[in-house]
Amino acid sequence: MKAGANKFAICLFLLLFCGFYCPRQSFGTSMNQSRAVVDDEKTVTLSITQRTLVYILSEIKKQTGLAYGFKNSNHANREEYFSINVKRVSVDSALNVLLKDSKYSYQIVGDLILITDRVSKQIVKE
Repeated sequence: MKAGANKFAICLFLLLFCGFYCPRQSFGTSMNQSRAVVDDEKTVTLSITQRTLVYILSEIKKQTGLAYGFKNSNHANREEYFSINVKRVSVDSALNVLLKDSKYSYQIVGDLILITDRVSKQIVKE
């Protein structure tokens, strides 16, 4: 009889563990949906004048935990300076303000801010 009680206790423990500690799997919520909610809640407050892009991105990383990287851009010109003044805005809004008139664009991929060169659209004449 004691063996049956132990099996019952183990089953109950596993059931509770899965219900409380694995809610994404138990209730069918995808990880991408949860991540989108978390990213929407991250806000940025910055007042920075004449600093490099790398410096400002590192400040955004401190506030949000989002890493940053560069793609096809030769790692941002170290002689180029940026300014930003935002208060409690989304990461997306802050990056739009930061890169508005620059040669850079961005994408947020998971927990990574990916900086790319802005592609200039060329008109092809036929």
